[in-house]
Amino acid sequence: MPEQFGSPTYWQILTSTLQKTQSAYGYAIGALLARGGVMPLAHFPAASGSPHFMSKRLSHEAVLQRLCSNGLVKKIDLLGIGECVALRESNEEYFNGVEIEVKARMVTESVLLKAVAQWSKNLGLVSYEQLKNRDVSEPKVTGFLFDLTAPSYLTGLLQQKSSGGTMPGFFCCDVLFNGKLEEEHIAPFINKCRSIKSLPKTGRPFFIFVADSYSKEAFLALKEQGIVPATVNNLFGQETAETLRALTETLKSITFLNNKSEQIDEVMTRLSHIEGAASQLRGDLFEYIVAKAVKDSAQYVEVGVQCKDSKGKKADCDVFVSNGYKKVTFIECKGYNPYAEVLHKDVKHWIHEQVPVFFKHALIHYPNTAIHVEFWTTGKLGKDSMDLLNDFKEKNKNDQRYEVVFRQAHDVKDFIDGTRNKSLVRVFGKHFIDYYRKDPLGAVTPPKRLASSDNVPT
Repeated sequence: MPEQFGSPTYWQILTSTLQKTQSAYGYAIGALLARGGVMPLAHFPAASGSPHFMSKRLSHEAVLQRLCSNGLVKKIDLLGIGECVALRESNEEYFNGVEIEVKARMVTESVLLKAVAQWSKNLGLVSYEQLKNRDVSEPKVTGFLFDLTAPSYLTGLLQQKSSGGTMPGFFCCDVLFNGKLEEEHIAPFINKCRSIKSLPKTGRPFFIFVADSYSKEAFLALKEQGIVPATVNNLFGQETAETLRALTETLKSITFLNNKSEQIDEVMTRLSHIEGAASQLRGDLFEYIVAKAVKDSAQYVEVGVQCKDSKGKKADCDVFVSNGYKKVTFIECKGYNPYAEVLHKDVKHWIHEQVPVFFKHALIHYPNTAIHVEFWTTGKLGKDSMDLLNDFKEKNKNDQRYEVVFRQAHDVKDFIDGTRNKSLVRVFGKHFIDYYRKDPLGAVTPPKRLASSDNVPT
């Protein structure tokens, strides 16, 4: 019935019916359901279970196009994420605020992928320099995309070529950190794996799916196909699993500034053993630090605001600050590794693409109000960036359109110190200024003989 469109029952019955016929459309819908009905467009090719290109098989592009044309799926633009794929809803208002959930999951999964990459390297499962992660490249095996891939030279995966030499196997991994997964949620991954195994002249694969939890049916379905149904708990321990859940909840509440600084400190400290996690989180949590720092001197502060000009052009503002009709401030936050140099292209993008939209947005919604645009970073600005920012600031002094402010790491530290918020000062200093990489091995000594002359007192 029309009134049932978009309901949980509707999607469950449709997905189950399509997947029983091994329909590519059913797998794609199952992948969306597993992610709450919304995912970044860039993640759809891997999640859908369909290949990029393969003879006699629908590509992920064809699947998406058909689902969109049939009115089951649509493309939407989410603040801070960009273009996404979403199941259609009976009421468009249901999409309001979903970017908070999607971004929190994306960041958590990015940290999880770093942990899996580190784990696979440490165990020698993969070729160290050839591992590909969805965040920076296109992990692909025989036309199918994954979240993480690499050649593997494990003995059980190597094959002798008829022409001589050896053929490596492949490490293929997808991750999904979104609660307990049901059989229809992992069916797209199973379809990928089954398809790859059926192809001739392909290296032997090692398939692993990493999630928070599985239903009994989903767990057994993966096992039956020779796929490792891993959880964060059984790979990295209960503490890491709990910390990733805490990270997700922390990121969800950042927009509303409901977190205490100690929560951020605890999450970042507990995940610091994962290579690259600190850098990932530093960028995402810097916005919260800045918002907390300016909150006491403002009437209204919001993290993550999408601005539009009169022609509909959009720009995302990291931290928006309003002091009534006296002043509005648009702050760009770049949480780099301590004193790393800010990319010049980021500075140019802010000046030429974002600031003009902020200005026109303010003219529409805050007429006759003083406008400030600010660029804050925990890194340092190179000479080209400094010259560009100084010229930009000077030009706008003459035009008197808005005031330009830019703060490097030491300027940000001075500002935060000035808040006299001891907790905020300590967390910023620990994770954004005084951070250093410790030797992961510590003072570990090699094994020694228990019964030898070395142990005899002299």
